[in-house]
Amino acid sequence: LVDEKSRVYVYDMKTKEVLFEDANANSVAWNTDMDEMLCYSGNGCLSIKTGNFPVHHQPLQGFVVGFSGSKIFCLYSLEMQTIDVPQSPSLYQYLNLGEFEKAYKVACLGVTEGDWRDLAITALTRLRLDISRKAFIRIRDVGYIELLERIELSKQDPECNENIIKADILAFQGKYNEAAKVYNRANQARKAVEMYLDLRDWKAAQEIVESLQDGKEQKYNGMSMTDLLKRQAEWLVDVNDYKAAADMYWGAREYETAISILGENKWLDELANKMRKLDKLKRRELTMAAQFFEKHKAHSYAKETYMKIEDVESLMDLHIKLEKWGDAFALAKSHPQYAKRIFLPYAQWLAMNDKFEQAQRAFQEAGRPDQSLFLLQQLIHNAITENRYQDAGYYYWLLAQEHLKMACEEQKKKAEGKGLGNREGRLLKRFLDFSSKADIYYAFNSIFDSETQPFTTLSPQEIFDTSLFLLRSLSAQGYEVPYGVSLTYCLYALAKQCRELRAFKLARKAFKRLSDLRLPALWRRSVELDNLMIRTTQFADKEELFCPRCGSANPLLSDDKLSNCVVCGHKFMYSFISFETLPLVEFKLTNDLTDEKAEILMKEVPVIGDVGRADEGIEFTDDGEAQTLQIGEGSAEPETGGGGGGGGNDMFTKQLMDMDHGTSSEWPMITVDAKTLAGFNPREVFRVYYPHKALPTRYFRAIISYLDRPIVQCPRCQKLFEEDEFEAYVLKCGKCPVCRFKLTNYTKEKDGKEDDEDDPLEMIDSDVY
Repeated sequence: LVDEKSRVYVYDMKTKEVLFEDANANSVAWNTDMDEMLCYSGNGCLSIKTGNFPVHHQPLQGFVVGFSGSKIFCLYSLEMQTIDVPQSPSLYQYLNLGEFEKAYKVACLGVTEGDWRDLAITALTRLRLDISRKAFIRIRDVGYIELLERIELSKQDPECNENIIKADILAFQGKYNEAAKVYNRANQARKAVEMYLDLRDWKAAQEIVESLQDGKEQKYNGMSMTDLLKRQAEWLVDVNDYKAAADMYWGAREYETAISILGENKWLDELANKMRKLDKLKRRELTMAAQFFEKHKAHSYAKETYMKIEDVESLMDLHIKLEKWGDAFALAKSHPQYAKRIFLPYAQWLAMNDKFEQAQRAFQEAGRPDQSLFLLQQLIHNAITENRYQDAGYYYWLLAQEHLKMACEEQKKKAEGKGLGNREGRLLKRFLDFSSKADIYYAFNSIFDSETQPFTTLSPQEIFDTSLFLLRSLSAQGYEVPYGVSLTYCLYALAKQCRELRAFKLARKAFKRLSDLRLPALWRRSVELDNLMIRTTQFADKEELFCPRCGSANPLLSDDKLSNCVVCGHKFMYSFISFETLPLVEFKLTNDLTDEKAEILMKEVPVIGDVGRADEGIEFTDDGEAQTLQIGEGSAEPETGGGGGGGGNDMFTKQLMDMDHGTSSEWPMITVDAKTLAGFNPREVFRVYYPHKALPTRYFRAIISYLDRPIVQCPRCQKLFEEDEFEAYVLKCGKCPVCRFKLTNYTKEKDGKEDDEDDPLEMIDSDVY
């Protein structure tokens, strides 16, 4: 009703109760299609009231005369107007209240297709399937209509779970994560897996399966979720999607199949990530993965996998196969029982990479002396062919040491009754022969370089002494010149230096021998001219070689005594850099003094003034301001008695000064007892020791004080050197010139940088091995 004050009232016909009232109403019209909807106008405003919802206002001039559906008929200025009224607000208000029948009626009055879809989906979510079906039919959405049919069929099952239906609806709407959560709440994780498998979201499906504990897999129609993953993985293999198939097999706990797929396709990063997640008790699967890493040379991954299962033997084989020698030797330090397995493949690798010296040592450690000898022989041949005579000398020295080592082993076998004939003697003979050749090649390198290089650092005296050493050594072998060594070079170098050093007699002898040899064309005219000129000089040498044993003068090059004194038969010793003769006298021990005891005595420093020692007559005083050393009249001169003490009454000096040996050209060797040996200065006494009993230890003493002419000995090859020459060479090269033994105490730091590269020889020499 509308009263005279333009107020509208709505009454309940049964209870006469006022349901609604409002102002500004001069005309009212009910909706002919929906009883709960009316409209009224007044004061330039159109108001629409639906049910108990708030009034909707919009501007309008005129009087409403009718309301049908979503159209309002209004009279204004004698004209009838039609106004379309939106029903969406009313629709959503009914949806919010869950009144789907009234919402459907409002939608029927006229709403957009989007409003119909919202109505259908909201009703479907609330399981109002009748309203949802009508709405989807209205918008002709066949997909949802089919979904509704499936839902209706599933609801006929008495065990139907509404959560499953809701999850199906969410999945159909594309809300997959929400659907999976609902499936899990309904204890239907299988359906979630099936959903992700259909979507090919392998990772999500795998996470669901991996979250299940063993023994708690759910089965549906006799098929577990693992079976579903296997089936999906097989399908992925058929369509060549191997990476996704591997993930599916891994989710299905088919680890070996997954590892095989990843390994064969070289997806090593993915395989490594999965290995880190796998329990270390799965040894078979981890070993299989490690083999794939090893096959594709992924050392770090294979190493990590083997360490996880603590398979040390396979880890060592891995390092060896992939040539990771640093890791192999490091592992051998903690597991020495596997150390011997390294050397043979390591030696072969060194030989293939042109590291022949280290390879030779590695073959020794591997217990393959045959390979070591063969390699040395090849190295010697190559070095001589390439004119690397110093290398050839070094390799011959190594070869000699190999034969000496085998001779010592043969000696042990003979002691045990297992020796074979004269093999020991043959090995020792080869040792002496190879040692001699090593010295010859080493010395010849200096002569060859001085004649073939445009410049040389050797002084004329050094070339002269080196040539003499070579000729004496070759004469000892009956001039059987080793392969690659040129007697012509030696004689020519000697002859050239003889004129400068005024050794005219020796020069004539050298030119005479040169005239019997075939000379290079470039040398022939020069040699002939020098030969003529040398005949104009005096027939004498300026200097001669003096024997440290008897003090006799010796010819520079003797035809019969070679490197021995022509008077006493003493064998000269040389400094193996300049090849100058050293003032050393050889002696032997008394029968009651062993080599072991002698070695101890040689290391002891004599105490000046001891009663009963060989240095009586020497007085040492210290008054606090100065120290005085007074030598008595009975003391021997340093040149004859040595610099380490020892007066004229000691056993060594007496025999040294004894010149009464008749006409014998072989003087008896000096014999020294323990008391005399203990009185020698350790800096002036040396020994050359051989581990084989057939090669006696040789002892030498310097007859000139070490303060005047110091001598040093290499601890490895036992060669003797002038100290100044040796220090200069070692400071430059850091090693012995003959055996190349590293002498770190002499080596200078180079620009403050250290050599980071590991020396394989140092690893082999480690105490572990």
